[in-house]
Amino acid sequence: MAIESSLVLARCLEQEDDLAVALTRYEKERMPRTAWITRQSRKIGRLDRSRIGGLCGSRLVRKRDARCVFEKAIPQGREL
Repeated sequence: MAIESSLVLARCLEQEDDLAVALTRYEKERMPRTAWITRQSRKIGRLDRSRIGGLCGSRLVRKRDARCVFEKAIPQGREL
């Protein structure tokens, strides 16, 4: 995401002489993509919370807590 944004910003700055115009153009170009990414992230977040919340309570699961998710999600004797 940051690489995409930096490329678009560089192009806008290169093609426009006025900084305000370049930044406005950058914002217009990036808004659809960043809005889409935000929507997708929210959808994924809802999926993860619904699965993890049922397994490890309603708290956010940190990396070190992932073991409780896997231990409860995968039946005994099965491997990933």
